[in-house]
Amino acid sequence: MPKSDEEKDRKQLKDAVRSIILTQGNEFIKELLRKHKIQIGTKKTDFAKNILAAIDAGTLTRQMIEDWLSEVEGWGNQHIYLFKPPTVPTKDIKDKLVASDFGKLIDTPISYEFPQNLELSAISLTSRHLFIAWHKGAGGWERTPSKDFERFEEDEERYKYQAYRERFDRSVVRFAWRFPDPYCAVMIQLPAEGNAHKPIHVQVWEDLKHIGLFDENPERIPLSQAFKKMTLQGDTRVQSTRMMTDGGHVDVVSTLTEGGIEDIQALREARRGVNDNYFAGADGLFHFLQDKHALLSRNVKVQGYGIESRIPDYQSLMLPVLRLAAVGETRVADVAERIADDLGLTSEERDVLLPSGRQRVLHNRIHWAKFYMSKAGLITSPARGRFVATDRGKALLATAPERIDVALLMREPEFRDFYRNEGGATEQDGVIAKPLDMASPRTTPEEQIDTAHAALQAALRDELLQRIPDTWSPTHASPLYAYTLSSHLALCLRSFGSRSWSVGDEYVLSLWVPVLSGLSL
Repeated sequence: MPKSDEEKDRKQLKDAVRSIILTQGNEFIKELLRKHKIQIGTKKTDFAKNILAAIDAGTLTRQMIEDWLSEVEGWGNQHIYLFKPPTVPTKDIKDKLVASDFGKLIDTPISYEFPQNLELSAISLTSRHLFIAWHKGAGGWERTPSKDFERFEEDEERYKYQAYRERFDRSVVRFAWRFPDPYCAVMIQLPAEGNAHKPIHVQVWEDLKHIGLFDENPERIPLSQAFKKMTLQGDTRVQSTRMMTDGGHVDVVSTLTEGGIEDIQALREARRGVNDNYFAGADGLFHFLQDKHALLSRNVKVQGYGIESRIPDYQSLMLPVLRLAAVGETRVADVAERIADDLGLTSEERDVLLPSGRQRVLHNRIHWAKFYMSKAGLITSPARGRFVATDRGKALLATAPERIDVALLMREPEFRDFYRNEGGATEQDGVIAKPLDMASPRTTPEEQIDTAHAALQAALRDELLQRIPDTWSPTHASPLYAYTLSSHLALCLRSFGSRSWSVGDEYVLSLWVPVLSGLSL
């Protein structure tokens, strides 16, 4: 290469390195310097100075930097989603890549570009894996008050100068498929704010379908069960875990600087005493330690979220449910679809079931949100299976509340009466207590079960009153109608379960009597 071309190439490399240094973590940069026996320094300005000097001296080449970037870029501070892998034979992958618009990117050096929009920029294909990378960059200016200064000019006027530092942001999205693994992964190095990841998933799957790896979007693999098992294994340090069920959760947290739940006997016994079958999912903060996992080059911290975590609790759903009900008559299924779209829930998240396996979690929570708001006069049911906001509900929305929850509903006298008499609340020192809050330390498990039992009975009575015609009475109903009603009621009651009996006629009667006593037929 002519000397002028070498100098030009060196200048381009140094310009690229300056930008990349600003976006890479210090530990990764130190690894590059340490690996090639280059003086490190203590801050980014030292790193940049030493790297640029090494480029001038020829001890750090373009190939070395490209190899380093391909190893570290995009592998830290990322969100990982697991999916079922492609079914295409691995021997056909290269032909599909070559035939696509991205064939020229196979095994090309990593890009130094900072595209404004997310772009597929690199493909690595070997006999054991397929890695595909997308890059997105955004330049800008960042206020830097420490560099401000003032001075007097020759015209004896005083001037104040405010400093801004040019900033380069470069994020990476990766698709990773190691062929022996029963899953593939999408790794996103961008904040998961709102639905920020949804358009990224859309582009990734469109590009992969264009290549021919998938015919349709793949099924996401839920990790809740894996997280639950990890909290009981000895090869992973568990800093915290949250076990979730509908209506509440259980947190177990270690506050040790070094050490996890397993290092504290009381927490260890508490976690082992939890029956996992009662919980739909789990989250957790896990530390994978290098001394227990031979393939790791350093300790790795992972915050795991089960798909249930993205489904709001019933109180958080009250406001969006009321807003949709204010538009006009609607149904739970329609509201669930709209809310799921707004939240960007996947098909797997939409279909998560309660531990009983009989109802979807999202639908169940919307039902309870609707039920409680109906008791506060915010929602009414004009026809079976349909509901709409009342004038009172619309008036509440006009005040632009940030949240609607049980505490807010307590302002309505009829809801206070319902919650005290039928919803399971109790009067304590003139304040309505809320024993349905599963996190309350003032109620025993037995009291919480009694509360839930009473709330279910109240909900069942409300449902039956909507379904039994207003003109029906025991003295005027035909035997056939009465028998049909009894049969449907028995089936309905079976879905609620019983604490007193498990099977037989007693099973039905254990709930039949208290339910009928509230119907006033």
